[in-house]
Amino acid sequence: MIKWFQKILFGQKVAYSIKRAKRYLARQIFSMISSLLFDNRFKVEHYRSGKLIGVYEGCNDITTEGKNFLLDVMFGNTTAANPWYIGLINNTPAVTLALTDIYDEINGTNDWVEFTNYEISAAAVRGTWDEGTASGGSITNAVPITCVIQAGGGTVYGIMIVGLGANASVHGDHANDGKLWATAAFSGGAVTLSSSDELKITYTVNA
Repeated sequence: MIKWFQKILFGQKVAYSIKRAKRYLARQIFSMISSLLFDNRFKVEHYRSGKLIGVYEGCNDITTEGKNFLLDVMFGNTTAANPWYIGLINNTPAVTLALTDIYDEINGTNDWVEFTNYEISAAAVRGTWDEGTASGGSITNAVPITCVIQAGGGTVYGIMIVGLGANASVHGDHANDGKLWATAAFSGGAVTLSSSDELKITYTVNA
């Protein structure tokens, strides 16, 4: 009788352990799927004297400010940003990107500053992300943004995507009416740029 009862208890423990394992696996799978809902990718082609010398690709991290803005636009009747702009992040001082970074603290308490030694179409501005129509759960700019590095060059850590503010296209702008959607580091580390180098940037949002 005792052995029979022990077998029942053992079977219950095994069943409970299997049930817990299944629940854990389900949570992990759900977490993985959730993290893939916004698989936003960038590609930066680095040209020098007309020759492609590097390609830097990777995924960006959407800031909490960006997520909140997305939710407000979708569900809170907030006006969407149009257009969005892509800027560059300086490699100095030492960079730490965080989900808590906000537009109002660009060149402030965010642990990075904007790199501004470049022009687009001979103007000292951030690049306009001219996205096409979404298709298949994806939206991108068909024509890359071309940043031309100015005299003195510099070292760039990555990119940022900003919008909404009245002066969001302006180098160094950080007024509190803007939004920082996302930041991303170049794959392989910071990139050293020379005068007249070109960075051609493509940014894709996958949902």
